[in-house]
Amino acid sequence: MDWQVGSKHNDVSTDTQEDIGEDLHSCDVCEKLFTKKDLRQHKLTHSPPILYQCEVCNEKFSSVSVLAEHKEIHAGGKNFQCYICDGIFSTITDLSSHKCTNTRERPYNCDICGKTFSRSGHLQAHKRIHIHGRPYKCDICGAKFSRGGNLTAHKNLHRGSITYDCEECGRQFNQICHLSRHKRVHSGEKPFQCDICKERFSRSDGLTQHKRTHRKKKK
Repeated sequence: MDWQVGSKHNDVSTDTQEDIGEDLHSCDVCEKLFTKKDLRQHKLTHSPPILYQCEVCNEKFSSVSVLAEHKEIHAGGKNFQCYICDGIFSTITDLSSHKCTNTRERPYNCDICGKTFSRSGHLQAHKRIHIHGRPYKCDICGAKFSRGGNLTAHKNLHRGSITYDCEECGRQFNQICHLSRHKRVHSGEKPFQCDICKERFSRSDGLTQHKRTHRKKKK
């Protein structure tokens, strides 16, 4: 598609070429005038957004960077730790949303059935059940899900053995010890105590990481 220097002035900015000091170019769709740089950005408004699809769960994203952040979930990359319960999350957004579960806040209400949720994403996933039901069925155990990504994650658990479900949020684990550790997020239990400052933690690895800060202070 060729860019052409515009000579038409209907529905254009009041800025003239002399005002701007640059050549003006006409959009071949709506005929408005822009500088070359602004024209490239403007033409995106006439094009459908490009979506980048995750090959693991088929979720679609508007940019490569957002897709890359999402794929860390499948790769197991978790870099953001909650200072309250020591839970570790893949993105800073997930960490920020998670903090509501520690304070027992459930600010997101379903306008269909009234059920409340601590995270906006959980509410949106729940509402899909009202609208679309659970169209994704596991061919191994028959469990049904509202999203293809949830089914994919669920089927990965079958590679281990039995799955253990959290009755609070529905998250599944392939080991009972992992479920027990996860449930402390909901209960607020912190059985691991620092013998130096008495701060408590829900996970032993959180305590180990914390105690390193004391060793650094001594140096």
